[in-house]
Amino acid sequence: MTNKKIPWQIVIPSEVITEYAGTKLGEYYSNPDIRVASCISATEKLKKLYGLDIGIGFPGHAYAGVSAFGSEILFPEDDAPMVKEPVFKTMESLKNAKLPDMGKSGLMPQIIKDYEYAKAKYPKGKIGLSSGGEGPMTTAVLLRGQGFFVDLYDHPEICHRFLDICAQSYIESIRFIDNYSGKITSRQRIGIADDFGGMMSASMFKKFVLPYWKKIYEAFPDASRSLHCETLTREHLKFLDILKITGFDPGTDRYLTVSDIVGSTKARFTWNLFTVKDMLQGTPASIEEIYKKSVEDGSPAMMTELCRGIPQKNIHAFIKIAKKYE
Repeated sequence: MTNKKIPWQIVIPSEVITEYAGTKLGEYYSNPDIRVASCISATEKLKKLYGLDIGIGFPGHAYAGVSAFGSEILFPEDDAPMVKEPVFKTMESLKNAKLPDMGKSGLMPQIIKDYEYAKAKYPKGKIGLSSGGEGPMTTAVLLRGQGFFVDLYDHPEICHRFLDICAQSYIESIRFIDNYSGKITSRQRIGIADDFGGMMSASMFKKFVLPYWKKIYEAFPDASRSLHCETLTREHLKFLDILKITGFDPGTDRYLTVSDIVGSTKARFTWNLFTVKDMLQGTPASIEEIYKKSVEDGSPAMMTELCRGIPQKNIHAFIKIAKKYE
């Protein structure tokens, strides 16, 4: 066993909060009373069952960024939010796309309204405020559709312009949240979540992803830089050092191993036990084995994100082995 202390965490998404609270995602997103009550209930149960203290949060709506461009966001009765359909269905509309007012468009006014309501209703709760945005490439694909990857070859100039707008929308969303929250000091950390960012060759990535991630990071020059992307390959990892990434989360990236990351970038990273393959479908014995192997291969930190239906014994197994290394 390594002598190094390995920090760990368990991420509790909204679908698991509602699972433990006995509520549904539709009402969770549409009713701020139910949302905060669900967080309180789930926090108490997770503390009792596993000793986890996740705090009482108030997550913002998903896809707030793309909603500002006019996307309709669907909130099913008991499933994750989803984008109904692409907004920019023609190349002409993509060519004429404009940056919206990120504080007044789409879901953001409702997010602010829910946030203020929750703060007044639950003054002792930890009520956070998130910009709810996706990285530039993910935003572009959600707004244009999967055909955007073809557009990169057929209409590169238009795509560059649109990606620049998407990057600026990300920046403006964060600035709006910071200003609204009354932050008077420099932002300490800037994170990008862009799962579609690695769905192209390294040469295409250099042209169409790197400049716009760089634009976002450089807009907040005093902040440390974190990245979540689940589609990078070993060939992409060299760009993490170019971007001066200080924290990398590969999520459940099936293209990478711990050894790949250790050997390809200086960025500190957190290795994930896969939500479904390892935690849902695994056993306490397999979870312990995978965790140990990941640490032995060089992972400096460990985490997992839960989904509904994970056996309690598997969650206990993760926590047990994690505590042996902490």
